[in-house]
Amino acid sequence: MEKSTFGIRLSKILQEKGVTRKALAIDANISEQSIGNYINEKRKPDCDIISQIAIALNVSSDYLLGLSEVPTRNETIQGIHQKTGLWEDSIAALMTEVVCKDYELCDFISYLVVNSRTSQLIAAIKSMNQFIDDPKSATLYVEGKDYHTDMKSLFKMVVIDLFFEIIDGYTAGPGERVIGYKEGKDNG
Repeated sequence: MEKSTFGIRLSKILQEKGVTRKALAIDANISEQSIGNYINEKRKPDCDIISQIAIALNVSSDYLLGLSEVPTRNETIQGIHQKTGLWEDSIAALMTEVVCKDYELCDFISYLVVNSRTSQLIAAIKSMNQFIDDPKSATLYVEGKDYHTDMKSLFKMVVIDLFFEIIDGYTAGPGERVIGYKEGKDNG
């Protein structure tokens, strides 16, 4: 029998947060044996117990039940994740930048999102995966010399080259913001 989402996620959160069953039992005011039963699918918790566990672990009950992919109880972060698919840590980092009025990361991510070459970078990274264990080699002719390399290294060079092509246009300086980037337009 496959474990339910609740048991899997409860176990995962305990491990990620470094919380023992005993500590959770104390914080949630339930027995350690009950927690083991929930994780091992011997019992199903009722709504009050789910709520107590969620509060004790500072996660949403929706996450524990498999209704949300984001553990946070912060509804703003949950909403942003649902609309954008961004990871919880990414959203929190971007929100912190906005609060601190330091927009460097926000600007850089915005720049990458609107840059037409970013999709080429993503495609190159995805295609690279198929060459990770490929023993085939390639010969590159650069400035009159032959260079022998394996496919993995060759694709790394392509990805790095594409990345630097993309960020070459990123010109935000200290205290400056790149807003509404359009290729060929000076936004610095």
